[in-house]
This record gives sequence, structure tokens and C-alpha cells, in this order.
Amino acid sequence: MNINGTLTFNAGTNSVTLPANRGANGYVLTTDGAGNSSWTSNAGDNLGNHSATQDLDMNGYDVIDAGTITCSYLDPGYVDVNYHFTRLGNTTTYYAGLMHNIDHADFGNGNDFSIFTYGNRDLTIKTGTGNFIVFPSSGGNVGIGTTSPSAKLEVANPSSGATMHVGRVVGDVSIEASAEAANGWLIMDGASATGSVGLNYYSTGKVVLANGGGNVGVGTSSPTANMHIYNNSDAVVKIEADADNSGENDNPRLELIQDGGAVIGSIGLVGISGEIFTGSYQNSMYIINEYSDSKLYLGTNNLPRITINASGIVGIGRSPSSNRLEVEGNASKTTAGSWLANSDKRIKTEIQDIDNSLELIEKLRPVKFKYTKEWRKMHPSIENKYYYNFIAQEYQSVFPESVKGSGEYLEGDKDEILQIDTYNAQIITIKAVQELIEENRELKEEISELKKLRVEVDELKQLINASASK
Repeated sequence: MNINGTLTFNAGTNSVTLPANRGANGYVLTTDGAGNSSWTSNAGDNLGNHSATQDLDMNGYDVIDAGTITCSYLDPGYVDVNYHFTRLGNTTTYYAGLMHNIDHADFGNGNDFSIFTYGNRDLTIKTGTGNFIVFPSSGGNVGIGTTSPSAKLEVANPSSGATMHVGRVVGDVSIEASAEAANGWLIMDGASATGSVGLNYYSTGKVVLANGGGNVGVGTSSPTANMHIYNNSDAVVKIEADADNSGENDNPRLELIQDGGAVIGSIGLVGISGEIFTGSYQNSMYIINEYSDSKLYLGTNNLPRITINASGIVGIGRSPSSNRLEVEGNASKTTAGSWLANSDKRIKTEIQDIDNSLELIEKLRPVKFKYTKEWRKMHPSIENKYYYNFIAQEYQSVFPESVKGSGEYLEGDKDEILQIDTYNAQIITIKAVQELIEENRELKEEISELKKLRVEVDELKQLINASASK
């Protein structure tokens, strides 16, 4: 049939009019729905530039070089009883896929959506300048390595390697907590009231707390010192060493360091005799200042009460200057008697009797006196009353070896205050008393002889008188 012009198929209200020309290459025939048809450019869409009225079924074939595909719904084409998915790739190489997981344990708990890759390909989600946000709906959680997360973010225990690795840029924090009122908190807690939190639980590396200068609180959320331990009952710091009792060189100690490590003090226990310092004993406790020119103080009421200087001399109530033990004020003991001193014959040599004790005693001048205001000001424990002793300069002329400097000075005076040891006077006094006792015994014997002589004289007188009367 040869038709020149338009062709109309008339079927009442369903008439269709065809265009008079055959159209250009690649054009498709379309209708306006009112019976008028025309040729329309495909413009890169081999399916035609039209509004679809039913689904597009590729029957297993691919859409290749499709450009932009806009659709309201994408129904996965690979259908299995456990999942439905659409692959990204081609018929020979698969890269990734989008899945409606019905009931497959490898991809979730079932009735969920999965994004996956094939082979050893990574899955990267990258934004432009915006944020990457995971925002579960009410009650939803995010899981890494688990299909049933029980927290807002749960990282499951892996078969090997770290559970989670958080890196940082210099100057930025690694993990930053959101603000709670005026303070930001990062809280790690055990799973229950008796649960534990481990830091460096398996590693032998370091754990650093408050490196930025903040305080660490144990039992308190408001620490007021670098380390603040708080408890309503006992607060205990335990340092335990040699727990297996296998090495006596493994000892607990607390070190106190300042001045860049130049000054070190320590408190601890000794394992082996002489281990920490010369003269230390096994399983004993020590407090030591290791600095060469230092003192050790024990105090009460914010004042030093016992002072031990670098050479080992001890002061009670004062800073010692020259003697092994120096006491500010009085000293006493619970029983009568002098302080003990080693006096065994086996440790003595050149033993001599004292011959001139009475002469020495006569040279001593015991006095009573009061201390000056200047000296009492230097030693407030001294009372303004009479004391009994000797004058050091006078005593020195009798017992020079018993007088020495005290290490103390009066203001403006270059000479040391002298101190004396009166023990020699006690010994000399005892010897002098012995000499007097001996003299007294001799005198008694002489007197006894004189008494006998007098009796004899009296008897003689009586005989003479009797003879004369005859």
C-alpha cells in the first residue's frame, strides 16, 4: 500500500493518526495519548524517551554504559532463599554488592540491608567536605565485628590483633568525650558492679595518665592533687613485690625525686642484707635520703621533731651539729640509773689507777647559774631558773679532753659555744671518796691506838698514886 501523507486508523474513540514521514535514524514513535503520534529523538536512551508504564525486566542481561539511571526503587535481581542482591561489576568480575539479607548469618541477623565487597577489596565510605554520620534510629546500635551489638557502638573481640586502634594528629585528641554540663567526660566502666577495666592488660608498655597536667582521682571525681585517692572507709595504696617469693632482689619501694633526678628519697623493704645501703638487714624497712648533703626529718604539728643529718648524727627537738645524739631540753628514762656504756675489760688497754683525785677535785668549782636571755631566745625550752654545773673554760683546765665545741655560736661571736662532759668529775669524785675513806680508816686505827695508850697511861697513873700514898 502506497500512502502519501498521514494515515489514520479510525476505531471510534480509539483512532490513531500516524505521521506522514518516516522520521530520522534512531527516532522512536510516541503518542500523546489522544491518538496523535510523532517521531521523537532517543538522545542516548536506547529504551526511548518516554514515561514507563510497567517494570523493566532485563531478563538476566546487563545495562551497559547506561549513563544516569533514575528510579524510585531498585529491586535486587539475584534472588535466593537467603538473600536478594545486586552486584556491582560485570558478567566476569564482581566488585561489590547491595543486598537484602533475608536469613544469612554471614551478612547479619536477617531481614536487613548489607553492603559487601568481593575478594580482598576494601570497603571505603568517603565524604567530600561533609561529615560521615552513623545515626541509628531509636533503640538501634552500631556493631563492628558483631551482628548483634548491645551498645551504641560495640567493637567485637577479634580472633587476633587489637580490638580497636585509634590514631591521632599531633595536637589533637584521640578520643574526645562530649560535654556534660561544664565538664567533658570519657567514661570506661566494667560490665557490672564488680566488673573491671584493664589498661595495658596484656602489653608491657607504658600507661600515661594526665600527661597534659591534670589530676588523677581514684574514688573521687574532683581530684585536688596529681594523685588523689578517696574513700569513705580505709584508703590503701599497696605496693607488692616478690609475689612468688623467688627473688630476694625484688623489693617494693616508693621513690621521691626532684631537681632533675639529683635528689632521691625512698621508702621500702630490703630483700638481702646490705642490698639497698651498707648495714641494711634482710626483710627490714628503710627510709633513706640518697642525696649526699641532706637531712631526714620526722615531725609533728608541722614542725620537725627528729632530725638526722647527712653524717648520721641525730637531733631531738633541734638540728644536731656535732654529737651523735643531741636533745633540746630535758631527757629521761623510766628507771633510775645512768645511761649504759660498754666497759668490758677485754676492750680496754693501758689501765691505770688515779692517784691525784683529791688534788683534781680541789681544782673544780661547782656553780649555780641562770642562762642568758640571748641563749634562752636561741633555745626556748630553757627555763629562767637556777641550774648547777661547771664553767666550761674552768673545767677545761682540769679535764681538757672533756671540753669541746658545740657547733653553735652567739650572734657576732666567732668562737663556738663550749660544752662539757662531767662524767670524769664523777669518776674522780668516787676515787677521791675512796681515798678519804682510806685516810679515815687509818685515822680511826690511830685513834684506837691512842685510846689504848691513854688507858695504859691512866692505869699507870693510878699505880703511881697508890705507891705514893703508902
